[in-house]
Amino acid sequence: MIYGSCFKKEGLDWIYEIIKRNEKLNEKELVINTVYYMERYIGIYIDEKREIIKKDISIRKKVLTILDFLINKGSTISYMIRELL
Repeated sequence: MIYGSCFKKEGLDWIYEIIKRNEKLNEKELVINTVYYMERYIGIYIDEKREIIKKDISIRKKVLTILDFLINKGSTISYMIRELL
């Protein structure tokens, strides 16, 4: 079980808002393992909601924004996930 997994529904909006409101976040170093936990969260979210992501443009935009952020942080996993989406 992933920590915070009870917040899956709210987590996408929460992470998206943090990324959008903090433009300089791409330049800052994150706390250890932040990228790892974000990768795990977004991977699980996409696995569970793949059909909804394909249909709902606003959710797709949020998922892609988070994946792009992770890619900018050097996440190879996020790059592969984005290519499959």
